[in-house]
Amino acid sequence: SFLPGAIVRVKLLHFVTYDAVEFRPGPYLNMVIGPNGTGKSTVVCAIALGLGWKPAVLGRAKDVAAYVKQGYDDGSIEIELKGPKGKSNLIIKRFISKRDNKSDWQLNGKKSTQKDVTAKVAELNIQIENLCSFLPQDKVADFARMAPPELLKETQRAAGEERLSEWHAKLIELGKGDRELSESLDKEKSEMQNLQERNDVLQRDVRRYEERRKIEDAIENLKVAIPFAKYAEIKARYDECKKDRDARKKELLELRKEQEPTETILEELTDYKEKIELRRKAVEKSIEKDVRALTKRQESIDVLVSEGKMSDTTEKLDTVKRRELERTRHMKTLQDSIRDLQAGLGDESPRQETAALDRSLREVKEKIRTITRDNREKQTAMEEIANDCRSLHRQKTEITQKLTELDNVKGRRLKILEQADNQAFRGVMWLRENQGMFQEKVYEPVMLELSINDTRRAAAVESCINWQSMRTFVCQTRADYDLFTRELVDKQKLRLNVVEQEGGKTLSQHNRPCSQEKLEELGFQAFVIDLIDGPEPVLNYLCSSAYLHTIPVAADERGVNAEAVEESRLFKRFIVGQTNHTISYSNYGNRSAQTLSRGLKDARTFNVSVNVQEKRQLDERMQDFADKLKSNEKDQGKLQKELQVNQKKLDELEARKLEEERVEVQGARNRWEKAKVALDTKRVSLKREQEKPSSAVERQKLKETVVELVRKHASVTQEVKAYITQQVKLRAQHESLILQGLQHDGKVAAVRALLKAQAASHKDAERALEHGASLCDDHVRQPRASLCHWGPRGIRQCSACVCSAACSHLAHCFQMDRSVQELEDELIANKAQLNLVSGVSAGVIETYNKRKKLIDALEKKVNEKETEKARSEAALKKYKDRWLSALTELVSAVSEKFSQAFERIGCSGEVRISENADFDLWGIDILVKFRDTEALQLLTGQRQSGGERSLSTILYLMSLTELSRSPFSLVDEINQGMDQRAERAVHDQMVEVTCKDTASQYFLITPKLLPNLRFHERMKVLIINNGEWLPETFNCECRR
Repeated sequence: SFLPGAIVRVKLLHFVTYDAVEFRPGPYLNMVIGPNGTGKSTVVCAIALGLGWKPAVLGRAKDVAAYVKQGYDDGSIEIELKGPKGKSNLIIKRFISKRDNKSDWQLNGKKSTQKDVTAKVAELNIQIENLCSFLPQDKVADFARMAPPELLKETQRAAGEERLSEWHAKLIELGKGDRELSESLDKEKSEMQNLQERNDVLQRDVRRYEERRKIEDAIENLKVAIPFAKYAEIKARYDECKKDRDARKKELLELRKEQEPTETILEELTDYKEKIELRRKAVEKSIEKDVRALTKRQESIDVLVSEGKMSDTTEKLDTVKRRELERTRHMKTLQDSIRDLQAGLGDESPRQETAALDRSLREVKEKIRTITRDNREKQTAMEEIANDCRSLHRQKTEITQKLTELDNVKGRRLKILEQADNQAFRGVMWLRENQGMFQEKVYEPVMLELSINDTRRAAAVESCINWQSMRTFVCQTRADYDLFTRELVDKQKLRLNVVEQEGGKTLSQHNRPCSQEKLEELGFQAFVIDLIDGPEPVLNYLCSSAYLHTIPVAADERGVNAEAVEESRLFKRFIVGQTNHTISYSNYGNRSAQTLSRGLKDARTFNVSVNVQEKRQLDERMQDFADKLKSNEKDQGKLQKELQVNQKKLDELEARKLEEERVEVQGARNRWEKAKVALDTKRVSLKREQEKPSSAVERQKLKETVVELVRKHASVTQEVKAYITQQVKLRAQHESLILQGLQHDGKVAAVRALLKAQAASHKDAERALEHGASLCDDHVRQPRASLCHWGPRGIRQCSACVCSAACSHLAHCFQMDRSVQELEDELIANKAQLNLVSGVSAGVIETYNKRKKLIDALEKKVNEKETEKARSEAALKKYKDRWLSALTELVSAVSEKFSQAFERIGCSGEVRISENADFDLWGIDILVKFRDTEALQLLTGQRQSGGERSLSTILYLMSLTELSRSPFSLVDEINQGMDQRAERAVHDQMVEVTCKDTASQYFLITPKLLPNLRFHERMKVLIINNGEWLPETFNCECRR
């Protein structure tokens, strides 16, 4: 029947009046009785301090060390609370050290912090600081003196709806904002009205200023209109000149048009002359070609005549025998020549052996070899670079695998965090996605950021960092802390531990207890902070919270003298091997030291750690590899470009080499072909000699040959005759074309003379046109000069444009239809009127305009704030309706129970809501009446007697009990000053209220007990006996 959060067991050691005590209260009313001084209020103190509250809530000693029993250096409180449904009970233990006025905490046997304990207690809705739920003896008077606003807040927390306090806080906030907005709005409205009134005073001056400006504008317009009126007169003369100029221009165009046929004839004659010249050149080429053919035919005749010159037939017949001999010798000679030629020719055509070609080819080949060799070197270098790149990529892959293995360590720790604290794990996941939202880097929980240099020391390091610190996020700035907590704690409702380092000590400012030499002299190697690596802000947090820079560590007991360490008084804690030593020093006498030793637990978080130095070295090597790869790629690109240039040169040299070899081969082949032709000729000659017929046949052959020669001579002669005839015709045609060309030259000269005469006429017309244009320019400059007299504005208005359309537009704007005299008269009248209107300072107008802008800006701000105020009032009304409805229901219920309780004792009581314009000043008024002759009066710390205040207080608290959301309530000696009648009535009502099935746990501390009181079977009476400690065996029996 215990509600979650109810006290199941309390155990005290060396606490105030107790050496040792353990008791178990019941789930309903617990009456704790005992003589004064036996330790009743000590139980109250133990409950408050044991659940994490500060001594201030008790109204007694301010230091927690004062609650340790005299004669002891430390004490402890152990409280077991009923756990939520389906969960085990929560055991909270507080160790109090009188020596340093500090406390150590445990939750369910594990080391913890006061913050964690407070959080757990808050989850169970235990409200020790609320006087409506927990009223120590020394705070009874404070309850009556409690201001109505404070009483309202505490009542809401103790018995109201869960969101009642939240709504009230929101109303206070909105109300404050609404008041500030109203004040600001009233201020700005007042300022705007003041500015408007001041501007209204200047309104007349502004109107007078605008009237003067209107007259000045009219004068300026007239000053521009008068030159335009004068300009109209000049424009008429300009139009006449322009008309004359246009006529001359037309005349010049007509002359040029008349000249066009002549120019066309000249172009036609020139084209025809060019055609004649082309035909003449074609005829000349034909003549030259026929001459060359004729010469060739003449040479053929000469050859025929020379070859056809026959020897005397008789002479030939006489010499037949001689010719036969000569033929034999000739055949012998031919055979020798054929043999020699065959030996020289071979099967293929020989190459040309020329020094120049060889030299050129050698140079080309040498360049080719040089470039090829350079290419091979570059290709070798590129292969070496490629091999180096492959090696670098291979090493880079190995390092990436090692880095992945190192990162897996952090992943395993993250898995541990997810299993142990899912909310912190969710915070890490959110932070990794939103790190960019923060000004500086926000560090993940300490357990993820740290790395142990030597995993053998993991247990030592882990023993110095509690779980609360392990799961702590570290922010470097207050702004980042506010943003982080707002996003995760406020919005996502995650229960996270977050710290910020801004404004605190830096890591270097945490001074170590001694130097390294002194540390080694005592047998230690390092401090705990030296065994870990991590970001500086994280290490700084650990120095601030866990004092890791003050805890020395030794690998084993060799060299460590515990007595010397105690005498040095440098350390309160040190670690040797697998043992943790805690030193405490007495505050009395010789201040002797006492060392408590306990073994270290195995590391669970840091048993696998990242070697930060190795990771840093791997990261540096990865960067080196990246730089080398980049450099190699750059060198490879450079070599590739050089190879391309070399290849281009090589292609050019190869082409040149092939060309020269082609020339060489062609020359050698020509010579080989000539030699082969000679050989073939020799062979033909030899065959011819061998096939020659006999002398008779030869004679007959000679005759036939002569006949053939004669025939050929006649044929060639006929061809020569035809060529000569053709030559005569071509030369006659050539002479005719020359004559035609001379005739056309005469015609062209005549046409050019005619064009020259026409050009002279054009010049006269152009000069006349220029004269007309000059007159027009003079007439344009006259109106410009007259406008210049009226200053830059006149020039801007007239521009430099004198075109008809533009002038008509400006004339319409400036009343050019009126005479110059009328415009000048109007100008004089306006000047006179201007003198009658007094001038207004430009500063006045500037002030007016500036103030007008301020008024407009203020009006805009006022409108915006009125809109904002309407929204604020709407939100205020929405929250007020919710809050007031729930509050009225709560106060009505409390008032009804309070009134009924007072009626039972023959008195009157009422609880009311005290309203105020400021929601922060709303309160609860407790009205009481103890005499029939009195009216209801407000309960205060001065008006009623002590007994009346106590009675009113306990009845109010009892009225809240049935509505309370707290798992237990406590009142200490509330019945002091009551008469027996009232005390008995209060006792009966308390038993009735706190022993119901639905009642929560209740503690009543009292030093006295009236006879014949009403008791209930659900009540538990705890009697405090003052005396020595009973034997253990007896104690056990009592427990049974």
